[in-house]
Amino acid sequence: MKSTTGTSIYHFDGARHALASARKLRDTVAAQGVQLRMGIDVGRVLLFELGPGLRDVAGSPVNVASKLAQDAGVFGVIHLTAAAARQAGLPDVTAARAVRVGGVTVEAVAV
Repeated sequence: MKSTTGTSIYHFDGARHALASARKLRDTVAAQGVQLRMGIDVGRVLLFELGPGLRDVAGSPVNVASKLAQDAGVFGVIHLTAAAARQAGLPDVTAARAVRVGGVTVEAVAV
């Protein structure tokens, strides 16, 4: 997990686990009257040590997921790239729509 100025980044081994965790987090905080904007992408990332007990994560999937949440995000909705949605096993990835985030157009699904 990485948190900075209101943004948290979580790393998972797969999209199914990421989506399940995002849904659980969304439902848990919604029950407390809080809504989140969330984005999920898949791909290779770099995890590295910053110092004793400090880590960071970087890479295109981190940037795309962050931009989905920030630029295209709707409070209470989880946005996944089409690739993440397919890996998560969502049935209707054909409903993906083109979303422009950070100067790049990605196919995304909202759940």
